Amino acid sequence: MTSVAGYLLAGRPRSSELGGWDAALAPDGSAAGALLIDPGLLAVPGAPARLVAAVTAVRHLTQSGVTGLVPVADLVGAEGKVWLLSARPATPTLAELGATGPGPDAGSAATVLIETLQTLLSLHASGLVHGALHAGTIVIDSDGAALLNEAGLAVALRGETVPAHADVAAWATLARGLADAWAGPDRQAAALLAHCAATAESRGLVAARDALLAGRDRLPGGFTTRTALIDSANRLAAPIPTREFTGEQPFPQGYAPEAVTLLRVTSAGGPGPGDARTPPGFDAGTADTGSSRTATGEVQMRFGPGVPTQTQAKTRAAEIWQQGQTREAERPGAQSKGKRRAVRRRGRVLPVITMLIMALIVAGVAWWLLRPMPPLVVQSVKVEAPKGVQGCDEDGVRLHGVIATNGEAGLITYEWFQGDQPRGKQEERVSADQTSVRVPFVLTPKGSGEGRETLTLRITSPLVQPGDPLSAKGTVRFRC
Repeated sequence: MTSVAGYLLAGRPRSSELGGWDAALAPDGSAAGALLIDPGLLAVPGAPARLVAAVTAVRHLTQSGVTGLVPVADLVGAEGKVWLLSARPATPTLAELGATGPGPDAGSAATVLIETLQTLLSLHASGLVHGALHAGTIVIDSDGAALLNEAGLAVALRGETVPAHADVAAWATLARGLADAWAGPDRQAAALLAHCAATAESRGLVAARDALLAGRDRLPGGFTTRTALIDSANRLAAPIPTREFTGEQPFPQGYAPEAVTLLRVTSAGGPGPGDARTPPGFDAGTADTGSSRTATGEVQMRFGPGVPTQTQAKTRAAEIWQQGQTREAERPGAQSKGKRRAVRRRGRVLPVITMLIMALIVAGVAWWLLRPMPPLVVQSVKVEAPKGVQGCDEDGVRLHGVIATNGEAGLITYEWFQGDQPRGKQEERVSADQTSVRVPFVLTPKGSGEGRETLTLRITSPLVQPGDPLSAKGTVRFRC
């Protein structure tokens, strides 16, 4: 068993276009991943700097709330090698799921496609492209979520310029492949996925998303639960190494962090060029700005291009400025005069800074209150009816409609129908992050003998398309 920066490796790597991925255990005990990047790719001129920039961009996206990417923990150098550490395992991939059988089902294919599509839209909105989208760069998480992996890294290492339309074409190819491999005998679902692929190529990803949402009634019931994806992912999940902690040591004996991060340098001035652990081509100038704290508690500073460090050559203006400060400090009485001037400057500057901070706070609150909110979308509806023959007591027979949404706040208008007879429109207000709501209906059978009643729940708003309501039916058998 080996370790990199405190990450224990499972020792079962799988090949990738960028090198070899391995399952790992992070220092905090969570499941993670580690990619040993192919040294040949790093030998391309400018590849190290482009890799750091691409990794930094992906980190910024995940930190800003984009959840459809495999989160990057760090980029480190160890013994002349470069490792990309992820905060989640990079396996199983969509390709691995397809290699062990026909795949989960058509509903799972639709779930993967809609989630990868949404993440691509977030990438493109940030001015980024994936550049290498296929079944081997899509990871199925333990909760069934589809995560894009290695976003922007292949094109960065090779120095290529790939347009966003290449991602669209790759997504369309993926949609056709899943339609053939996972839809199986479900011709309606397979036709829907093929139609979405053609829509993406002709009209773009937004139109493909709308087409997929509009045709969700052609998918198997309950597909939003991701049950088949979760079962497949857990069955193929790579074994995660284990470690035993003793005392209060952050790492077991012999597994101290031996690598150096390539995204930042320590406040003490290193590591940087010449550090024995830093691979050739990486230096402090390729890092992003900011600071962070390592697992051992050491504060690390990061510097971006154009931000001088103590080891970089000073400009002539900086030398003159520093020399002037030194001479002023050496004159008798200079310190007391300097203190008085500093007090006067603070007295003038602090009110201005306070006003600026207040203005920024007010602007931020106004933006938060007035920001455009995504619309509420009803994704599916079903009716849960009791099984078997029901009695005819005064309490009646209770059914429930289950309405699944996209998690946005809004008002749902619906109506129950008993046979062909409407029972009056009703409203249900849902809050943000509420992805499901149950609405009841009480049926009171009348008469004598055995009977059967069909109840229909119809959503009248919001609609994906005008005049295209969602509906579901449930049947109750009773004996009076």
